[in-house]
Amino acid sequence: MSTSAGKDHQANALDRAYGEARSEPRRMSTRKDRPPSSLAHIERGISNLRTKREEVCRELEAEARVHNQLKEELAALNDRLVKSEANLQVLQQSRDAYTATIEETTAVYHKIEESSQNLLAAIKREGKKIQKGLNEKKVP
Repeated sequence: MSTSAGKDHQANALDRAYGEARSEPRRMSTRKDRPPSSLAHIERGISNLRTKREEVCRELEAEARVHNQLKEELAALNDRLVKSEANLQVLQQSRDAYTATIEETTAVYHKIEESSQNLLAAIKREGKKIQKGLNEKKVP
């Protein structure tokens, strides 16, 4: 299909889409050939497209700002997470050290308590022996 024939085919397709049938090939019209209302309609359409494009650009810029803000917040949260994990590890080590110290101290305390009980029993026993010996040596 030649370029001219292709344009005619497109023009006819447009005419059919708008309910206008042409029997002659459509020629390229100049601005002078077109009715003023048609030009105004086209210019309004172009203007509407530009307006919509500007709206999309504004939305795109706003979304890019939100995206960047979220990335910054995510980076800050990741930094906080790393610090929190380090703090958790230090605190867990401290807790484990306290637990070990408590267990060791409790075990030593129980040994001391047992030894104390044994010592107290020995003192009582020796005290009774001494008392018994004293009672036996006393002259009535």
